[in-house]
Amino acid sequence: FSTDRTRPLRIFAGHWSDVTSVKIHPNAHSILSCSRDATCRLWDVRVDGGGPLCARVLDAASSELVRCDISTDGASACAVSTNGMLHVWDLASGRTTASIEAHDGCAYACAFSACGAAVGAAGRDGAVVLWDADAPNDEGEGAPLQRYAAHADACWSVHSPSSSDSLGGGRIFATGGADRTCRLFSTDRTRPLRIFAGHWSDVTSVKIHPNAHSILSCSRDATCRLWDVR
Repeated sequence: FSTDRTRPLRIFAGHWSDVTSVKIHPNAHSILSCSRDATCRLWDVRVDGGGPLCARVLDAASSELVRCDISTDGASACAVSTNGMLHVWDLASGRTTASIEAHDGCAYACAFSACGAAVGAAGRDGAVVLWDADAPNDEGEGAPLQRYAAHADACWSVHSPSSSDSLGGGRIFATGGADRTCRLFSTDRTRPLRIFAGHWSDVTSVKIHPNAHSILSCSRDATCRLWDVR
C-alpha cells in the first residue's frame, strides 16, 4: 500500500495457507512473507506489468511459520514455527544457514540483533534463546549464545533495538509475557536487568524506544504503557 491511496499497489499471491507475518526489506525493494505453508517468500516490489516476482522461496521443512524478521543489513532472514524451530536463511542464495530446535512447544516471535549476527526467539516455554548464526557448531548450524528463562509462562514477544545499544557490558533486548510483565535483559547475564509490572493481562508485544531509554508494551488489558528503563 501507499498512504496516498486506499487500494493496494501490489498483491503478492503464491502461499497456499495463511500469511502470518511480513517484513519490508531495508532496501524497500522487497517484502518477506512467512506462512503456515512452511515457507518464507521474498517478493520483488519493483516488478511491473508482468505481475509480482517471487525472488526466493525459503523452505522451513514442514514447519508452520509464525513470525519472520530481516537483519538490519538485509543479508539474512529468520522465522519461527509452531513446533519450536528457529530457521535462518541467507537471502542472496536462499541457503538455510541454521535450523534449530529453540523451544519446547510453539515459538511466537523472533528478532535479529542490531549487528545482524545473532537471532533471538521467544516461545511458549517462557524462554528466549539467542543464537549466533555466524558461529557454526559441529553440525554446521548456528551455535547457542545463551538461554534466558524470561517468563514464568509463555513469552509472546522479543525486541532488540535497531541501533547497537549496550547496557552493563552487553547488548539489550526486551521481552513480554503471559505473566503480565515486560522485562529488559542484557546479553551478558541471564537474569533481567529490569522487570516492569503493571499490566493486568498478558503483555503481547514490546518495543524498545530508539533512544534506548524507554520500552513500550501493549497488553490484552487494552492499554499500552511506556516504561522508563533508567
